[in-house]
Amino acid sequence: NTGWSAVLGTLCVLTFALMAGTGIVLCMYYSPSPDKAYASIDYIMESVPGGALIRGLHHWGAGAMVLVVFLHLLTSFFSGTYKAPREITWITGVGLLLVTLGLGFTGYLLPWDQKAFWATVVGARLPSEIPVIGKWLTHLILGGPTVSGFTLTRFYAVHMLILPAAIVLLAAFHIYLVRLHGIAEFRPVDDERDGVYRFYPEHLARGAVAFAILVLVLVLLSLKAGVPREAIAGTVDERYAPRPEWYF
Repeated sequence: NTGWSAVLGTLCVLTFALMAGTGIVLCMYYSPSPDKAYASIDYIMESVPGGALIRGLHHWGAGAMVLVVFLHLLTSFFSGTYKAPREITWITGVGLLLVTLGLGFTGYLLPWDQKAFWATVVGARLPSEIPVIGKWLTHLILGGPTVSGFTLTRFYAVHMLILPAAIVLLAAFHIYLVRLHGIAEFRPVDDERDGVYRFYPEHLARGAVAFAILVLVLVLLSLKAGVPREAIAGTVDERYAPRPEWYF
């Protein structure tokens, strides 16, 4: 009775691998400084072979990863997999969603356009409403009183080093717990079948099909829709309305 929803966990891992691979290529050409960040994106899109496709995969893959992790958490919740003995498995899954959102938040400042700048300004000011430690948290996030070059380099370091390492460690522990307790599945009381759902070939085949479809969609979006881009950060436009990515 294990349906196709079982591949969502595998999709999370494979999508992260895609994001890590494209991210490594992008960081080879990206310069995390206010005076060069915007121009380095132009260079990636126009001069690096396959750069537009790689950046498109990274951009659209970020939204896809948030969506897949959220759907995995949602199906796990409604199938009751947070119950004993899988409480820690559930908690690590929630942690993985939060880290994924952290990757999204730190990542969309890096293009250094209007949307990146102002969405970060708004998002970073939210913790300032927390009593006692709020202003300290905002200063820690921004690396100063306002969004600046220190913010950009700080977000770049967190996005490239700290959060990916956190995902790898949490995911490894999460997968270990899944292997330890098994996959929770719905089985009617009168169902006496003793079916076995194996990683190979059943799960591997399903996961490969699902990931191939996802990559195809991301490639089509990258080639047809491109990557939305706005004017460089600091452009004066009194009509501009800050807005975050759709998943926030």
